[in-house]
Amino acid sequence: MFAALERALDESATCDVRLAPVAEFLEHIGESAHVADALRVSGQLGAMWSFATDAFARMIEQRIGSAGAVLPRTQPDHRSRQPPVSSAS
Repeated sequence: MFAALERALDESATCDVRLAPVAEFLEHIGESAHVADALRVSGQLGAMWSFATDAFARMIEQRIGSAGAVLPRTQPDHRSRQPPVSSAS
């Protein structure tokens, strides 16, 4: 899914000003609420959230790098990653 989102962003006329396909991702999540609910119930939402943040980080890093910027090599602080809090119980 993330590869398809990235390809769509590459083909977009505005790809030079966007680092990640956030709007498309949120649209996909909105259309797939039942999947998010199932991930939450099964205890897998945190793992999916981590996967998604890693995928977006790679996309952003690649786009910044392709623009000629040099990024410092650091280890990510995974402690700050928390899945979204559900308003429903």
